Amino acid sequence: MTGAYGKLLTSILIGAAGSLVAAAVMLGLGQRFAKEKVRWKNVILTVVVAAGLSIAAAFMGFDIHYAVPNLDYLPLAEAEDRLAAQHLDSVAAPVENPGIEPGRVVPKSQSLSPGLLVQSGTTLSFSVSDEGTNSLDYPHTNGQVDCVRKQEGFCTISVEGRDSALVSSGQLRSLLWTKSRESGWYLQDQGSTQTELIRPDRTWRRQAQVGNSRYAPSDGELVDLALTVVSSSRERDVGKQRGQSFREPEGWPISTAERVAIRLVGGQ
Repeated sequence: MTGAYGKLLTSILIGAAGSLVAAAVMLGLGQRFAKEKVRWKNVILTVVVAAGLSIAAAFMGFDIHYAVPNLDYLPLAEAEDRLAAQHLDSVAAPVENPGIEPGRVVPKSQSLSPGLLVQSGTTLSFSVSDEGTNSLDYPHTNGQVDCVRKQEGFCTISVEGRDSALVSSGQLRSLLWTKSRESGWYLQDQGSTQTELIRPDRTWRRQAQVGNSRYAPSDGELVDLALTVVSSSRERDVGKQRGQSFREPEGWPISTAERVAIRLVGGQ
């Protein structure tokens, strides 16, 4: 059942069920107060039919499907709006210089074919034209990094990377994640006060937190870092869950640094 028609038919069934219930109630009231003769068999049949219509509407509502739109060459914001209108989730993957205007969807790159009927909440990924690269450049996998102790009980490490043109302009957002051996993934603060541009090629430095007031980091502890890219609208949704543990980093995966050993420095 497609979205618009499914909603319309579901509404009709619910309305019909409500009308039948109202009719049954009126018959019962007529019997009690107006002393009208009522065939209770008809009242029971009316209620049963109403219940059947309600159940059918419920099942139909759960089974509503939506048509996948064609996103070829659309601006990123418009592509996301079309997917949202069809109750679909989106993941944008930046691709450098595919031969079309930056910020537009690369043709034939979407993960689900246009016209396909899918359930609400289905995730569709697509590529968007970009310039430059997004990367996590430091620290490196199997490397070591200083982690500065803080009075609050955690420590912070300096992470460096680069932004593409779309991330730099704010059309996409890069998200930095950390994970200790015994924890899930945690989103790091992304505000302007946390990001320092250190070179003209959009190279940045951010501070990532390891541990917290309840679970202090230990010298030599291994941590993983990840960089992902999401749309601006998706970044707001993910940001509301900051402080919560994620099973996997949200967004399009860019690069990782695994098994990085921390060396505690400074503090007490």
